[in-house]
Amino acid sequence: MAELHNVVGAILRDIAQARVTSDLYSREVSRYYEEDSLLRLFPIPRTEIKEVEVDLCFGIKDVRKDINREQDKLVYIARIIERYGEKLVDGIFESLKGTYRHKISKSVAWQTLVGELDTLDNRSNLRFSISNFFESNQSILLSENKDGSAEDTDAVRYDLNINNALNGVVEIAKRTILQSEEVITLVKAEDLEDSYESALRTGLDDILIAMDNDLNFEVEAYMLDVTVEAEELLELPENVLSKIKITAEIKNYTWSQVEEKDNQVVRRLIPE
Repeated sequence: MAELHNVVGAILRDIAQARVTSDLYSREVSRYYEEDSLLRLFPIPRTEIKEVEVDLCFGIKDVRKDINREQDKLVYIARIIERYGEKLVDGIFESLKGTYRHKISKSVAWQTLVGELDTLDNRSNLRFSISNFFESNQSILLSENKDGSAEDTDAVRYDLNINNALNGVVEIAKRTILQSEEVITLVKAEDLEDSYESALRTGLDDILIAMDNDLNFEVEAYMLDVTVEAEELLELPENVLSKIKITAEIKNYTWSQVEEKDNQVVRRLIPE
């Protein structure tokens, strides 16, 4: 049996290989053109594949769940990080407003300033910084739990280091929106630093605990075992056959000019 993604990948690979084979032939032909005084006046023939359409007919033999696809796990983690990035930004501004337990709640000037800080630009910058923090530090913040404690055998469990995550998000808030001159002046005047940091930690901790719980997810990835062999397809009734159209386009890339960077030669591929 073959897996559908392998069959499609093989088709795309062979299309690209066809172009490689054609270019190798053009290289060989170019030598004859160079050596012949008349042929030298003509352009060297080269086949360019702009677009290929392939109708793939196949029969599905088996559908099975695949919990080992690393790419699918990473997609799930990325979605969770994106979703909780939004929640953490909301949590930062809500926390900075404080509660009756925090000194900042009683400061009218602080409440006014927090309202002024709550802008689309600040929220966007915070969201980007938080997402980048989680994505760049996954090895420190996330660890895969392999003790088999999850009730669902198909579930994947990641443990979030809540303390490290909390410290990181608090520092992001402090070095971005809380670094303005107005904030620093007011914090010093009313001695609010301990109060706003305590409020941040209290408000964000619950969000990160919820994030930790959501990292226990089921990978809903499936693998299709298919047949594409003509003899087997002929034996299958028409109503169980499937068909997809694959449209492929080959884009050409060339090496850019050599550049100097840190005393090293750098070459880059750029589209034609």
